[in-house]
Parts: sequence; C-alpha cells; structure tokens
Amino acid sequence: MRMCVGCKQEKDESAFTPGQLAKHLSGRQSCCRRCRSARTRRWQEKHKDKLKAYHRERHLKMMADPEKRAKRNRTMSNWGRNLRTDAVAVLGDSCACCGEHRVIMLDIDHINNNGSSHRRSLNWNHYEFYRQVADGKTEGLQLLCCNCNYGKSRNGGICPHQTERMAVAVLCA
Repeated sequence: MRMCVGCKQEKDESAFTPGQLAKHLSGRQSCCRRCRSARTRRWQEKHKDKLKAYHRERHLKMMADPEKRAKRNRTMSNWGRNLRTDAVAVLGDSCACCGEHRVIMLDIDHINNNGSSHRRSLNWNHYEFYRQVADGKTEGLQLLCCNCNYGKSRNGGICPHQTERMAVAVLCA
C-alpha cells in the first residue's frame, strides 16, 4: 500500500502504472492510474492545438516516406482482414443457405434486412461492426455467401435458393 500524490488516498501497488520514467523506488508512477489518466486528459484538452499540430506533422512525415507508408498500409490491411476473419468464424464459417465455406466469398447478413440502420448507428464504421461480431454480438446476423446475399436483396428478402426449395417442396407434396 502506498499514497497517491494526486488523490491523497492509500492504494494497492497495482493501482500505480509501471514505467521507465517512474520516480518512485518501486518503479511505478507516483500517482494512481485514475489520477494520471485525469491529468493526461486535462493536459490534452489544454494543449489541443499543439497536440493536433504534432500528430499532423508525424502523419506527414510518415506519408512522405514510401517505406513507412507501405508498412502502415500493410499493417492496417492485415488488421482489418484478421478482424473480418474473426467475425466470420464467430458466425460459423459457412453460408447459412448454400454451405459455401470460402471466407473470401462470405458476407455478414442482417436477417431482418436492417443493415443500413445498423451501420448508421455505428457511424458507418465497418471495423467497429466486425469487432462487435467478433466479440459475440451476433443477434439478428447470419453468414451468407455473396450470391445468396445479393439474391436475397434482389428477391424481397428471400434467398433464391430458399424460393427454389419451397417450390420443390410444394411440387413433391
């Protein structure tokens, strides 16, 4: 237990962030995580313009160097691809209608045809959508291949495979 210099409360050692610049003998910061976070937010709010200029300058430097730019693009592309693959795996790895299993051919479909309003609620951020699906928020979603998903949108919300199956079932009955 030790005293936080920010809130003046006695706290467990784990409440203090470890760091190279830590002044305390334990190798941890002198104020707790909560106080440090609040202090950082206040500093960022006070120095908004300075921070914006700093990040802009770093971005321009990175974009000016073709190697750094290419590395960043590869990293972001891989990150997004992995996130999408994780989301597809959570939903079952194959089309709910025809059984297509090639990941590149699979789309996440909104069962109730409410994808537009769902995307709007996420500010059109597809990474956030994939992150939520990968974390298990799959209510109202299913996995369809590109053909079934497109066919469903063109056929009033019903996949053409289902229409064919219903017709065969009626004929056989």
